[in-house]
Amino acid sequence: MKKVVFIVLATLLVAGPVLAQDSVSKLQGAAGSDAVSPYDTTEQINNYVVDLAPLSTSWGTKFGIAPIAKSSLTDPGSFFSSLLTAQGMSRTLGARQPFVRNSYALWNGQGFGINGNGAIHDAPATVSTLGLRGSQFAASFAEFGGNANNIISAVVNYVPSRPNRLYVSRVAAAVNGFNTGENRAQVGNGAIDWRGFAHFRADNFGASGPNTIVGNNIFRIDSAGRAAGTVNVIDNAGGNDAAATDWLVVRSGTTQNTPSILPSATRPVLIGTNFNAEYVFESAPNVISTTTAHRAGTTDQRGNISFHDVPVFNNAAFANSIGTATMYGKDAGDLTRRIIMWGVDSNGAVTGTGFIEPPATITDNDNGFVFPNGETIDEFIYHVSQVAFRGGNGQVAIGHDARGNVLVSTIVTGNGLAPSDDNPVGAVAVARFNASDIAGTIEWTTAAYNNFAGTGKEILDGPNGNAIGQVVELNAVTGGAPFGPSFSAPCFDAAGNLWFLAACEFYDRLPGGLSDFDTALLRAVYNPVTFSYQLEEVLEVGSVFHGQNSNTDYQIRFLGIADSGSVDSGTMWSGNAARGPLNGLNSGALATSDPRNLGGLVLSAEIVYDVNGDGDFVKVTGGGGDPLSEDQEYNVLLYVGPYSAWGTSTF
Repeated sequence: MKKVVFIVLATLLVAGPVLAQDSVSKLQGAAGSDAVSPYDTTEQINNYVVDLAPLSTSWGTKFGIAPIAKSSLTDPGSFFSSLLTAQGMSRTLGARQPFVRNSYALWNGQGFGINGNGAIHDAPATVSTLGLRGSQFAASFAEFGGNANNIISAVVNYVPSRPNRLYVSRVAAAVNGFNTGENRAQVGNGAIDWRGFAHFRADNFGASGPNTIVGNNIFRIDSAGRAAGTVNVIDNAGGNDAAATDWLVVRSGTTQNTPSILPSATRPVLIGTNFNAEYVFESAPNVISTTTAHRAGTTDQRGNISFHDVPVFNNAAFANSIGTATMYGKDAGDLTRRIIMWGVDSNGAVTGTGFIEPPATITDNDNGFVFPNGETIDEFIYHVSQVAFRGGNGQVAIGHDARGNVLVSTIVTGNGLAPSDDNPVGAVAVARFNASDIAGTIEWTTAAYNNFAGTGKEILDGPNGNAIGQVVELNAVTGGAPFGPSFSAPCFDAAGNLWFLAACEFYDRLPGGLSDFDTALLRAVYNPVTFSYQLEEVLEVGSVFHGQNSNTDYQIRFLGIADSGSVDSGTMWSGNAARGPLNGLNSGALATSDPRNLGGLVLSAEIVYDVNGDGDFVKVTGGGGDPLSEDQEYNVLLYVGPYSAWGTSTF
């Protein structure tokens, strides 16, 4: 056992219409894409209904899934839509909220959607939501293609008794030019709250103007307040839609990491970090303060900030905390091996701090496997390369269980390839300690792992069930390019279950009893009695779902984990899932495996629609694409959440 080291601060050190979503075009080929231009003044805000399709996991658990947002058309005639980088979802859900718009488009067939070009789409019907109230969340992502690098957001409502019908208001929050020839700024997605306030960073790396932005900058966009006819270009004058844009960090000479946000009851509050090893927070509206008081016990910091909306520490020193921030820290030997956590008040100020660090090896409490196999745990690697500028928030996830325990999770690697940013050998490590005893013992386990010996954590067909596959190294899926890493960052739901992408082997899937190697979304189901996890497959590359609005099957074709030399900015991060359960239910009264513990989750994916219904899913563009194919591929933000109502609500 290891002790949790905590330091309480005696004083605070403070220094100075976009796209149609589940839809297909009436036209064939890339030129017939129904994604729309982010530069079109008529396509800045679009409101539409997205219905979830049923999703059954390897355990038979039912969720719902739908593409709630396509990326923009920034390279017309060449690709169907832009690529996504980091994405995220609001950590909390709003309750009893009036729907953000009064009318939404609704369709149930091919050839209908939001695109205003009549050759692409027939006009859909509309439904009125005037007077409706319900749950609300928001999501955002960065996209790129050609010169374009934009922030897209979505504010989503649903009736509590019908969570499988989402009312989406999709917004071109910020773009980096007025047309495809401009590149005034480069952006990295940060975080968004349930009201649709989105934070992101911007700099001039690779930008070419005109009026190119200068230095390091942090912006906030009010998605719900965006002017529908205004393209919100970000450049050295700020945001073109000034009323909906706050310029928080202005032309700083200090490099800023992608920021996060506090879901404050009174105002949105920026929190972030920078390359001066400082914590950055909005101490008053549009007033930015910095401090190093957040990382006591460490020599420096690494990675992007994560925020957990419940205070981790249950004692008087943290009485003013509204939540907990976390990231990586360096130890006295200059090794990135510590997880630092600090309480924050409603203005982002530090209320107290502490750190934990993993032991040399961690035993899986479910099966006794010791990770790493014959090695010791190395430095963290998920903060390297472009992640500080393009990656999501963040590398470390924090959760709770019904027994009052704090759960902390991140990816650890073995030292057999150290130092290596693309080390494929890894594990989802989980620490647990009691919030009432912050100086007490800390337990560790692994929720998933792989190793070069060819055996990884088993994926089951039910609780304590039969193995249908195992977690493997990414190179077993890709053939070696990319080589690794093999996991996305993890995120918690309300019950302490973990969600993440992983490289997997599924047994007896191919002719001759051969295995199928794919990237998959896994849920590690938590057992609070034994402090252990078992793995459930949720979906994988190759999974097919029936689009409820397009009335067309689509296949998941790509889920990213790694790029050519490190973790992929567009993979999942700890901020990809809402912490709270469906409709504010009491998670402690539910089994940990209950799907209602998930308030919602988003992830980036490439999907292909089987437009001609022949059972094949043939891309038009890219590697292996057939320009004569009648099918259509898009890069989308997928949403996974509870599928149907159980007749229980706190609303």
